[in-house]
Amino acid sequence: MRKILLLATVAALAACGGNATKKAETPQTKRPQTETRTQTAGGYTAMRVPTAEDKAVFDEAMKGLAGVTYTPDSVATQIVNGTNYKFLCTARTAAREPMTYRAEAVVYKPLPQSGGQAVLTSIVRLAEPHAAADARPAKAPADGRATGAYTAMRVPTAEDKAVFDEAMKGLAGVTYTPDSVATQIVNGTNYKFLCEGETSTNPPMKFDAEVIVHQPLPSAGDKPYITAIRRM
Repeated sequence: MRKILLLATVAALAACGGNATKKAETPQTKRPQTETRTQTAGGYTAMRVPTAEDKAVFDEAMKGLAGVTYTPDSVATQIVNGTNYKFLCTARTAAREPMTYRAEAVVYKPLPQSGGQAVLTSIVRLAEPHAAADARPAKAPADGRATGAYTAMRVPTAEDKAVFDEAMKGLAGVTYTPDSVATQIVNGTNYKFLCEGETSTNPPMKFDAEVIVHQPLPSAGDKPYITAIRRM
């Protein structure tokens, strides 16, 4: 009887040991980890050299803009409801005595499903270290008006609107309607227009903007052109 019990115990222990060995030898299958990368909205990326695609967006937004030629040197992007492109450019006026300066142009490219084209939302001239030393002295106009600061804002006259329309001619993607204007006598005249902007996107976006237009002196024979667009 004792032999039978002993043999049964040994058999049970052997069975347990066999199962343990099998469990130890069974390889553990690991599930592959998947990595999902999503592009989220946020700040601008670091500046980089524009690609052919970046330049195509830039050219689409700047098409029709006359008076100044902008060459993009670097770009940063920002994901919004679409994409903002911040271009640092070299600007050169089309005047008889051309001026070259640095500028920042912001272009908005809507999402593909909206079907809208790239639009210029702001463009500003950047301050340069030696701008004061390089600035051309303002010539006093023949009618005796003094050079200096901007006048008070007022309702645009037909003449103001004609200057505005000439400068904005050809600019696509956003329609600007001037509500008020102030002028500044420089080497010519600067017009500061406060406007309502409306994009041609679907759906359209409305915003307030400040548009600066420079009208060269009549003796220069040059047309007015946009020097800045600031979204407010």
